[in-house]
Amino acid sequence: MLFIKELAKCDLSTHLKTVRGKHGGTFGSRYVAYEFAGHIDPAFKVGVYTVVDKFLSGEMVTMASYMAEANMADHIFTRRHQRLVMRQG
Repeated sequence: MLFIKELAKCDLSTHLKTVRGKHGGTFGSRYVAYEFAGHIDPAFKVGVYTVVDKFLSGEMVTMASYMAEANMADHIFTRRHQRLVMRQG
């Protein structure tokens, strides 16, 4: 309940939605789903904390940054190769 109260400080309507009717129900955002999953499976919660910690400490690098590094390495290699070819005539 404390988690929901904290979410309410932001804007609870973006995190919980209730729909009435035959196919209605209460639906939650990803935050609510993560909290619920952590509650029913502590191993999931530990996994989430591990990922967040690696991300915040800089251990985890996104695929985009790997691709940027690969593109830069390719660019440098290509330019050096072009220079060598030009020197050799």
